[in-house]
Amino acid sequence: DIHKMREETAQAIDYYSRCEEAAKSAGDADLLAEVSADLAELHMREAERLAGRDEVAASAHAESYKYYLDLETKYVEDCTSRPARARSYRNRAKYARAHGDPSGAIGLYEKSLQNMDEGVASHQFLIPYAKALRLVGRSSEAIAQVRSVLAWSRQIGALRSEAIARQYLGLLLMEQLILGRSDAP
Repeated sequence: DIHKMREETAQAIDYYSRCEEAAKSAGDADLLAEVSADLAELHMREAERLAGRDEVAASAHAESYKYYLDLETKYVEDCTSRPARARSYRNRAKYARAHGDPSGAIGLYEKSLQNMDEGVASHQFLIPYAKALRLVGRSSEAIAQVRSVLAWSRQIGALRSEAIARQYLGLLLMEQLILGRSDAP
């Protein structure tokens, strides 16, 4: 995770791959689901970062992203961890949204939310859900989701989540002003 934060992708992939081997050796479905999710997310970000600059590398990362996303989905079936299931549905939903299926993504985000602990309104789950709602014309619901992230973030002092919620709320409200919509809650 430290290498991922520092954008040292090769090192992060190396360490995550070592974790994957250890999880396979242990036969631990929870760990396999978790490391597959980490690798899927890392490859997704790299594919996005390299798009338009290095199409060959971006394409390779996109293929790895899909490979690890499929592995995560497979391993989470035997997983006992609700947060791992929530993350898996969220990752699958992000893939659906990015590949032109916002309605399918909404169903997956809702399954993800059903597996989360009650009272948690993390930007990691609700902002992408709000984006999918917006894509199908459900802006009022999207705004309500973002506002719940904002309220939760303030309550627990999660500054990063608060900043992300404020930014996306601003974008949604500006879009409504530009499009002349007045259905915001």
